[in-house]
Amino acid sequence: MGAMFTQAGRDWHGLSDSVNLQDGRVIDDVLIVGGTITEVRGCDTIPFAVEDISDIRVTHRKWEFRR
Repeated sequence: MGAMFTQAGRDWHGLSDSVNLQDGRVIDDVLIVGGTITEVRGCDTIPFAVEDISDIRVTHRKWEFRR
């Protein structure tokens, strides 16, 4: 596992977000570090473009990133 990141009191190591897309899809378990989407659980690449995002919500759902 990589280093632990903290921004505004948030522990970025093992917490995820949910990304809502403009077409209505919801992508769960998205890791955002320093304002950059770095990983999506179960995907080798990011399955959407930045301009497709309508909302990002913190879920605090925990999972082991990069496994």
